[in-house]
Amino acid sequence: MKQQSHPFFSATGSPLSLQHLVDSLVNDRLQLAKINRTAVVNEIGKAVSLSKGCESFICLIDEVITTVIANSNRGDIHISAERRDKEVILSIQERNNYNGYALSFSIGTLMEDAFSIGGMLDIKGPQKKITTIYLSLPVTAAA
Repeated sequence: MKQQSHPFFSATGSPLSLQHLVDSLVNDRLQLAKINRTAVVNEIGKAVSLSKGCESFICLIDEVITTVIANSNRGDIHISAERRDKEVILSIQERNNYNGYALSFSIGTLMEDAFSIGGMLDIKGPQKKITTIYLSLPVTAAA
């Protein structure tokens, strides 16, 4: 997993809105989405946030979003999240999966990275038209 610094946290360490984070990451990938003729919809509510100190998860979320957009063609990507007792589940659904083999392989290369930082990454329906990638973040990453 590439390590990079994201300036999303304030100096006071206040929680980061996951909705805001995803908006920023998607905005950084708009040119790639445009080239691939892909629409990306952020359906994350304002109530879900991340705590200070989860920069590794930010990098992983960035890589997963980039991977899904890069493997799309005329894609229809919807990103949502929900908080459960011990985790936050980020769901990225590609509703017009173009190349399931490439997407599945690319997501598979990130699974160990997710596990190594305390999360879990999974893909459901990789060879189907509607494919969903789930990224589970532990409660310690959620605010």
